[in-house]
Amino acid sequence: MRSALLHYSYGEVFKLMEKACKRNGFTVLTSDDKKGEITATKGNKILGNKTDLSLKVIKTEKLVTKISIEVKLIGFRNKNSNPAKIEEKVVDTIYKLF
Repeated sequence: MRSALLHYSYGEVFKLMEKACKRNGFTVLTSDDKKGEITATKGNKILGNKTDLSLKVIKTEKLVTKISIEVKLIGFRNKNSNPAKIEEKVVDTIYKLF
């Protein structure tokens, strides 16, 4: 699990998290701004290469927001993939959006 720390308000950060998912090839399944949770996926379980992404946006201070990123790989073809690299790529995308 990786995290990103941004010096922006919760609302500004949450708005751009769906965009960060889409830029990394994920399709947003659920988005709840009250809980601060976004769930996204890419790939296809039938073909054996599904990747799930979970983002948790947390307001720590008035203008400081933390994002926790967790990637889960599902399927036999994903065994060679590294979830840490995917998480790092998502973190890089988040920082580029700001």
